[in-house]
Amino acid sequence: NAKIDKSGTDWDEIDYKSGLSIGYRFRIKKPAPQSFHYDMDLNIGAKFWKSSRYRNATDGNPYIYMSSNGILLTSVGITANYSLFNKCSVGLGMEPAYYFRPNMNEIKNKFDIPLVAKVAYDLKVVEVGIVGKYGTVNLFETEYMKSGKIREIQLSLFIPF
Repeated sequence: NAKIDKSGTDWDEIDYKSGLSIGYRFRIKKPAPQSFHYDMDLNIGAKFWKSSRYRNATDGNPYIYMSSNGILLTSVGITANYSLFNKCSVGLGMEPAYYFRPNMNEIKNKFDIPLVAKVAYDLKVVEVGIVGKYGTVNLFETEYMKSGKIREIQLSLFIPF
């Protein structure tokens, strides 16, 4: 969730709900125990959140406006991974992303470069991973909001063909 400055009479709140991506992974060098391998992911996806605007009226009746929103994205993720043992690996990288949607007034920046950390386990037919992403750019910024960076933890399923 975004950091909110509620010290004034008005404030905005963005409650990040979910994100979904689908893509294709290019794996450079097959993983082997105690070795490095590299992944490049080409993705398209969407992120969804709930926006609220609070306004303290002078008559004592607060005004609250709520809406659900979403944006589309395309990204290229690059990670360097280390195989701890035969089927388990950890990785670090980045995932430059471009966000787009018609009438995207509330998005300040349309480009972000999240830092990525992941842990993955290969089950032969699918690789299951937990991926943490930390956005480096304020995507949502209003005069009432201090930070609008997207930070998330994702479940990743990689199915090799």
